[in-house]
Amino acid sequence: YDLLLNRTPVKVGKTKTGTYKIVYEHPEQKSKDIYLIIMIINRQEITLKTIYPANRSRRLREYEPG
Repeated sequence: YDLLLNRTPVKVGKTKTGTYKIVYEHPEQKSKDIYLIIMIINRQEITLKTIYPANRSRRLREYEPG
């Protein structure tokens, strides 16, 4: 909950209809990010689908020019 309420995401992306990927820098491990996958049902209901850590290099590769 701390991530959602008190931290600024470094990336937000839509994965499919109503499902979003929110990426935060890991608060304790500088080489990792934390991914939250949420599903927005309607304006009053948001469901957390999954949360997982990933290497920060994964996110940084997405920004490299092709």
